[in-house]
Amino acid sequence: MSDVAPNHYRDQSKNGKADRAAQSRRLTEFFGAMAPGALKPQHGYLYVDARAKVGARLRAIKEMALMATVCHWLVRKGAIDSNPFVNMRYSVETPEGAGRPTRPATRRQVVRFYLWAVRQDAQNVRTLGCAAMFTYLTGFRPSEVRPFLRAGITDEGVCVVAAKRRKGHAEMTKIREWSMKLRCVVARALDREDVQRSPALFAPSKRSLVYTRSGWGSSWHDAMHAWISSFDESVTAAQLVEHPAYFNLQDIRPTAITKKLADRAPDAYDFAAHANPQTTHRHYDRRVVKKASATE
Repeated sequence: MSDVAPNHYRDQSKNGKADRAAQSRRLTEFFGAMAPGALKPQHGYLYVDARAKVGARLRAIKEMALMATVCHWLVRKGAIDSNPFVNMRYSVETPEGAGRPTRPATRRQVVRFYLWAVRQDAQNVRTLGCAAMFTYLTGFRPSEVRPFLRAGITDEGVCVVAAKRRKGHAEMTKIREWSMKLRCVVARALDREDVQRSPALFAPSKRSLVYTRSGWGSSWHDAMHAWISSFDESVTAAQLVEHPAYFNLQDIRPTAITKKLADRAPDAYDFAAHANPQTTHRHYDRRVVKKASATE
């Protein structure tokens, strides 16, 4: 992690490094006591199965990609003769209990949650509702929305430095010009008594200045449960992420980009802000109908 990762991975942002550190800790807990020469492919499958039981199967597959990189390093250092975790095959289907498959949130879901949230008494619920609508209107990544600073509110619009960038590339600033709806959402997010205490646009309760990742996740889960329970009393906390109405911030960005592409907006690629437009189409274009004019 100290010798290879700084040069091997393109994403050297703060979030990227923190993500790899978390993956490394989980891998160390499982593999750390094993002799390198004892590693076998079945240990990789056992790791994925163990993580799947706690609902993190897809995350485990990414972690095994890091483990494979570690083993490449072990081969180069002469600790093992071959990499046991190359050419591993994982089922593309998500088994029961292995976590919710990725699905984009619809505009209707986001708007319904937002309108419900801003009518609630709890400040943190109103804040999360504004964050959801803000994400849809801007197309920003969750890692850009959660810590978004009030300093990013300018006369031109809302600005943020891209959370992801390739190694060696200059920082990229994203600007979303003002619309009436965006102004309204930002104004509602700022409509709180302790607004001057925190530099963040989406601040938690008075006890802290900014949301932590775990704090955000916990608050989001509670807000989603309260919202879905308002029209479906049968939902339980254990069933929440499987409910058709459930979504999180990661589900919103693909919907926003797809809307831009469907509208044939001239700034669709700037909105997605990918270095390679192919990434936009490969991972974020969720259109099921593609309409075009005739050749002549």
